[in-house]
Amino acid sequence: MASIAVGADDAGAPLKERLAAYLQQQGHQIKGFGNGAGRDYPDVAAEVAETVARGEHDRVLLACGTGLGMAITANKVPGPRRHRPRPLLRRTRPHGPMEDTSSRIVA
Repeated sequence: MASIAVGADDAGAPLKERLAAYLQQQGHQIKGFGNGAGRDYPDVAAEVAETVARGEHDRVLLACGTGLGMAITANKVPGPRRHRPRPLLRRTRPHGPMEDTSSRIVA
């Protein structure tokens, strides 16, 4: 199974916890990051994206209030590619280039 890093800011913490619990039930190894007092979303997103760039985790899930700030920050880390979940892609970019299976970060 995959090693997955899951990060969140305060707004995304409830989703992060649900996703982490589900993924653990499926047999994946989960490492949680963020949603501590005083942790801003850019710090969490960069820290988590860098773990995938270093090869410490296979995949990353990032949860925040909008999904945009974390995605922008994660894209600044050289190496891993990120995309937004498909339901959001269909509404904003129906034929967008982000529907790529080589993405390793979902924000």
